Amino acid sequence: MIRGFCFALALAVVGTASAQTGFRYEPVLEAGLEKPIDMVWTADGLVIGGLSGDIYQLRDDAPVSLGKVAVNDKDPGAGLVGVAVHLKEGSGWLFAYYTVKNSLFQRVSRFSLTSTDGALSMGAEEILKPLDELPWKKVGLAKDARNAGAVRVGPDGSLYVGVSDNGQDTKVQDLKEVH
Repeated sequence: MIRGFCFALALAVVGTASAQTGFRYEPVLEAGLEKPIDMVWTADGLVIGGLSGDIYQLRDDAPVSLGKVAVNDKDPGAGLVGVAVHLKEGSGWLFAYYTVKNSLFQRVSRFSLTSTDGALSMGAEEILKPLDELPWKKVGLAKDARNAGAVRVGPDGSLYVGVSDNGQDTKVQDLKEVH
């Protein structure tokens, strides 16, 4: 099941708790990725998505390429928006939310995902039709319309997609609008 929702702003703090300072910064990877934009933990480690559409698994403290999503790499801010993983007993799905290549539309696609001895392998793309071509920039909007959002698999196994207000912050809470 796919469920959608809208949001205006999300803020995340990454760190580990420390009794004295509240948070402690512990770098996981210092180099090797181009513009990392999202990450998700799996039983097999960290999966990282780059703005350029590259998807990696962090293995032995180094990024290993899982594949690449064909994203719009021409417009500022366009590209991969987020990744999510639903993996059980060695097989499942990787979901990618991205700006479609050569367009100003967004979509969510899924890729088969398998795990063998902790190494993930990504299969062919399947476009999820209900979310195909979400508008990213509409004619007449400011050139800095936000390319934002999130995609996650909830504890109920459903896919949750948060879409940007696309520069239309007065409509962000209107569930009849897709921004």
